[in-house]
Amino acid sequence: YPATVSTRRKLSPLDLIAVHRDMYQGTPFDMTAGAAAGAFSNPDRYSASGVTKLRGAWERSIALYRTSQTHVVQARGWLPPTIGGVAWYGPHAAHGTCFLPLHIGAQAVPAPHADADPRSVSRRSAYWAHKFVLNLARARYSDMMGVVRAVQRRLETAAWERVRADSPAAAAAAACTSRWVHVC
Repeated sequence: YPATVSTRRKLSPLDLIAVHRDMYQGTPFDMTAGAAAGAFSNPDRYSASGVTKLRGAWERSIALYRTSQTHVVQARGWLPPTIGGVAWYGPHAAHGTCFLPLHIGAQAVPAPHADADPRSVSRRSAYWAHKFVLNLARARYSDMMGVVRAVQRRLETAAWERVRADSPAAAAAAACTSRWVHVC
């Protein structure tokens, strides 16, 4: 595979976030279609090793359910280093998380993101809130992910507008975090 590709237009972090959520929709490898996706078009595939005599493997999409965190890094060289670099952080699998912008010069992260122990469930943890939303959506994936995507789009677009205006990313991150926790 090539290490880089050319684009027809300048890409935003939201474009790259969409790439992280890709499941080959509209292609012959669409993970949300066919018998393996079940009645509700769930793209997640689990290992059947040792359970079945069938041989082979599933396609592996970029959006993988067992991802614990996802990042898109944005460099803005015209700004001071402490605020020019922005890490768009998703505390769980890309298709079930809300990405929030964090300046690389931040002295701390919002409190819900400081608690991310995958071994201990915490209602104060953004990681667990995002994991809960995706787990809940899996029950009726095709129906529930429309709601999840609408909230993702609204919160991430608002955060992008703040970052584009060179506003402190911390405010956008805090808004995204507090609203996402209320989704569940």
